[in-house]
Amino acid sequence: LNALHYLGVGYKEIGEKQKALEIFTKVYGKKSMALGASANSSMRELLCIRNIYYELQEAQKALDIDRQIYEIEISIHNEDHSDVIDTLQRIEKDFNLMPGQTSRITEIKDKIYQLMKKKHGKDHPATINALVDKYINIMDYDQAIEIRRAKYGDAVKQFSEESIEAITSLKELSNTYLRCEKYEDAEKTLKKIYEIKVKTLGEDHPETIKAYKNISDSYGYYDDSKKLLALLGEAYDMYSLCFGPNHIETLQVLQEIADTYKELGYYKKSIEYRKRIYNSYKSIFGETHPSTASVLFDMYEETYHIEGGFAALELLRKVYTVYCDKLGESNPLTIEVLECISTCDLVNYDETLRLKEQIYKIRERTLGANNRTTLLALYDIGEFYSEHNNIEKSISLKEIAFKKLIEHYGDDDADAVSISEELLSEYKETGNVEKALEIEDWINNTGEICESMAYNISNFDIDTPEIID
Repeated sequence: LNALHYLGVGYKEIGEKQKALEIFTKVYGKKSMALGASANSSMRELLCIRNIYYELQEAQKALDIDRQIYEIEISIHNEDHSDVIDTLQRIEKDFNLMPGQTSRITEIKDKIYQLMKKKHGKDHPATINALVDKYINIMDYDQAIEIRRAKYGDAVKQFSEESIEAITSLKELSNTYLRCEKYEDAEKTLKKIYEIKVKTLGEDHPETIKAYKNISDSYGYYDDSKKLLALLGEAYDMYSLCFGPNHIETLQVLQEIADTYKELGYYKKSIEYRKRIYNSYKSIFGETHPSTASVLFDMYEETYHIEGGFAALELLRKVYTVYCDKLGESNPLTIEVLECISTCDLVNYDETLRLKEQIYKIRERTLGANNRTTLLALYDIGEFYSEHNNIEKSISLKEIAFKKLIEHYGDDDADAVSISEELLSEYKETGNVEKALEIEDWINNTGEICESMAYNISNFDIDTPEIID
């Protein structure tokens, strides 16, 4: 059974999530019968099933399993046991995938904080993190920042400004500033950390160099690209001297420089840096390694702007060949490249349709026929038919996607609403008055439901029992 479990892990890693789900479910059934549902080995399989549902964004199914795990754990552990708290944190993530669950998320965050305080005490870092997270969730940014400032002040008094404890508190303060969108305060805090590192470790120490690079985290948020590029350039020189030009961390800085130039529209400059990264990766990993191919994938948009569509398409096909060979055709990265090829104007009608149908079939097999991503792949085929004036075929596929989205994700689903508006337009275009009136009534009724939810969001409920006292 353990060997079968690891086979499931392998299928999950290559993107065959339905196959992995089938295996984990089989193993769980056998283990729970032989060992009991509360045995650690059985619980491991149940958690694997939950994680796949969560990755598939099947929030209700993930929540049901987490509630099942919670009930088992609370029957054998104290409520402040780390496994119980971990499950509550997963339940919070499940609710985050659902619309209108703000009050429940807030309630769970408060429960986690109370349990952390009971288990570790009010001054423990895990308790402080839970409290700050709770305040940020309700957008009480001032309170969250004040807690971090107070902890930093306490660390300085108890130890010293240059102590590890004070620097750790300062890092947590800078992260909180970033989460609260206080970017100038974050920049000042990150600079202070760098200055302390220079003083205590010296300018050439690896930790000092990383602290200097971290200052760029605040620059990316308030569009000071010139300042960001200057700092990244200096950081790259420092990383090259300290770690070497082909070190992974050095190349990551180079990647950030290339990404920034791309965002600014300086495609030639971006390609110049990406080619340097590509050559380094090729010398380290080899030409057919997925990491090397990923640099070519990063480069294809700039290549399109500079060298044209044919050159970009050639890059994509090269990446696809490597990914298929090394990662498998079902891997999410492979499918992403395939989707880019299918949207390229230079691919002819029949080839584009074949690629889109191939993507849909892979999604259906790996994610399930009713998964959102699968249904949107089906919609994409319908949209392709619409663009080529085959409206009847477009309608038939969009109707399937629309009905399944409503059935599995509810009337207020944003993708379903968007498709319904396209269907209305196409029904009118084909003169199907009865269908047009039917879908128009649905759109109007859904609008009323959404408006009601907006005014009374705290009363929005789903069919799941409460687990919080």
